[in-house]
Amino acid sequence: MNLKIYKYKQNYLDISKTDEIIKLNSEKNIILDIGSGEGEFLTELAIKNKNELHIGIEIKYGRIIKSLKRVDKIGLKNIKFIYGDINPIVESIFYSNNIKNIYINNPDPWPKDRHIKNRIIKSNLLNKLFQILIRNGEMIIKTDSSEYLEYMKKEINESKFKKWKSYKKNSLPLTKFQKDFKNTNKEIYALYLTKN
Repeated sequence: MNLKIYKYKQNYLDISKTDEIIKLNSEKNIILDIGSGEGEFLTELAIKNKNELHIGIEIKYGRIIKSLKRVDKIGLKNIKFIYGDINPIVESIFYSNNIKNIYINNPDPWPKDRHIKNRIIKSNLLNKLFQILIRNGEMIIKTDSSEYLEYMKKEINESKFKKWKSYKKNSLPLTKFQKDFKNTNKEIYALYLTKN
């Protein structure tokens, strides 16, 4: 791996280090952003909520570097980024049920039939996320694809989440993609899930 990421060790969470995992699981009420992109959404949340720890997970290295540079420039201390795939990470590093909120903003809809297997929103992952949420913890998933929205509803119904609804509030920060998409006047759909 390129060592550039270690320049930002204050905001980079190295999941290969046991002590970092133990420290993470001793935290309370973590805010988790899956597919955090370049970090603009999570950074805004972290600025507004300085007493909570914000964790972004991103699979693309270039986006992680941009996220780390962004928060380093601002000097934020309540935000960390993990480089990797959520599927193996969720089981291997989160074991304390200490996640208060989970956000998944506009995951790739993989619209072609042959690519559906690549979609991140599946009942299997949703069950893992259900496990790490605190009681009454919340998850918000957004998509710009009406077809993916229907697929997600089906997967949610097959998961442990028994309480969910469409989400209409506009109080959350927008991602870079959502800002660009807003100019097209097309709808971004959102689902709100709770653990009870």
